[in-house]
Amino acid sequence: MSKKLPVIAIIPARGNSKRLKNKNIKNFMGKPLIYWTIKQSLAVKLIDRVIVSTEDIKIAKIAKSCGAEVPFMRPTKLSGDHISATDVIRNTIKKLKFNGIVVLLQPTSPLRVKKDIIKGISMINDNVQSAMSVYKFPHPSEITTLNEIGKKFSPISKTKELNIANGAVYVATSNWLLKNHTFYCEDVYTYEMSVENSIDIDDDYQFKIAEAMFKLRKINKY
Repeated sequence: MSKKLPVIAIIPARGNSKRLKNKNIKNFMGKPLIYWTIKQSLAVKLIDRVIVSTEDIKIAKIAKSCGAEVPFMRPTKLSGDHISATDVIRNTIKKLKFNGIVVLLQPTSPLRVKKDIIKGISMINDNVQSAMSVYKFPHPSEITTLNEIGKKFSPISKTKELNIANGAVYVATSNWLLKNHTFYCEDVYTYEMSVENSIDIDDDYQFKIAEAMFKLRKINKY
């Protein structure tokens, strides 16, 4: 950037998750799941403030005890099933009157590592206003189809490489966020994270896989 902008991390964590009840504070390796994202954010020196957005009093207390800020409680109207994380972020930066770089970190991606966050922040400059992490689909696109189940198989491509948003890191300037409602558009640059670090927890089986991999990582120190 032409001048250094302040950087905040915003961690959205609503209390009424449906598929995996209370997943954001479910015990993961002896700590609430959200603890790991807060701890990681605080360890990134490029980040000036770590803020949790929640409507849930219990989550707010846990977040504060882990070292994050909860400057205000999220409005109930922004806590439903169909509210996007981007809507939550837009509301937060408006309330804070923040002008700078925003890092959106989902607590459901506990396997991301510090360098994944730093890489995203480092991409933002005068020409790049938004970026998000993706992982490389481990199979060729010729065995993937967009056709409905029960219809004839039609490969997407025989040559194209598929990269999939993993939900782990989203970064953008506050000005960009106030003008856009989604990261899934052509304005957004992508960068690669490993498949192993890209597990996004929505269901119980993903929770168990992520915890097993986290344990293995701690044992092997990688």
